[in-house]
Amino acid sequence: MSKFTEALLNREIEKIREIEKSDLHKHSTTGGKCWDLRFRNETNYFDSIEEMEQWYEDNFHEFNGAIGYYKKIQASFKECKDNGIVLCVMSFSLQEILSFKSMSQFLKWIKKVKDSVAKDLVLLPEVSFDWRTPFKKIEHCLDEIFSAGWIKAIDLSGPELALPVEEFIPLYRKAEEYNLRKRIHIGEFGGPNEIIKAIDLLGLDEINHGISSVDDTNAMSLIRRQQIPLNICPTSNIRLKRVNTYKEHPIRKLYDNNILVTIASDDPLIFGQSVSDEYLKLFCYGVFEVEELDKIRENGIEVAREYNENAN
Repeated sequence: MSKFTEALLNREIEKIREIEKSDLHKHSTTGGKCWDLRFRNETNYFDSIEEMEQWYEDNFHEFNGAIGYYKKIQASFKECKDNGIVLCVMSFSLQEILSFKSMSQFLKWIKKVKDSVAKDLVLLPEVSFDWRTPFKKIEHCLDEIFSAGWIKAIDLSGPELALPVEEFIPLYRKAEEYNLRKRIHIGEFGGPNEIIKAIDLLGLDEINHGISSVDDTNAMSLIRRQQIPLNICPTSNIRLKRVNTYKEHPIRKLYDNNILVTIASDDPLIFGQSVSDEYLKLFCYGVFEVEELDKIRENGIEVAREYNENAN
């Protein structure tokens, strides 16, 4: 029995936090719930991403300035350190990066914050584009951001399918020029046909969420055949009303269909759950046995290490 399985069996969250893990789906400004950033959402559920975004703005508007941004990023790195995260894909929005005078200034600032909190963390940074923003409005800044050599991946987030998948083909082709990992938020609100379309048109390496693939054997077969990891965030799916309960979460069926799944946090500041909490909940609700969760944990670390070795 490993230390991780023993900690799960004994339901000892502090010991679970000490064990090495990955977190392959964490947003930079909502990735921590510590220090000055008090968790303020114990009961709220959301009907849409837009409703969640409005709630976040209403409750954390005092952190919109430079000092507030610093605290939010600092909290995300501390959340990693406090939960045994050794490899993290942290998503920085295009707006965050462009708020700095230059890419080099942004990189210098992020390194300083990270080193002050989680120096040993292997950070796998991605730039996240918004589903609502047409390619022509972002193409002017791509070469400067990508050529810096720091970004390891791209992602699309925000309200799923706000624009057609076809709109972003040029973005994903540009990412290929720089050997960036191609990721996307899809299959949380959209159906399995949209997942299939995104894989075919964008050449995806990884999917954040992707839970609706469970409703279609063709979608699962494609994901399995192309060995595309799904980074699953159970609490996020429940609070956004995509899944009713932990017990009913489709991660079990995906796992049973030999889909490579990892367990991630998404937005701890909004949903109040760390990766460690997610593992414990999936055990306590009888979704997985401890040995299965340990295997998922190991798989997540392996995916992240391969990701890091192949990047750029």
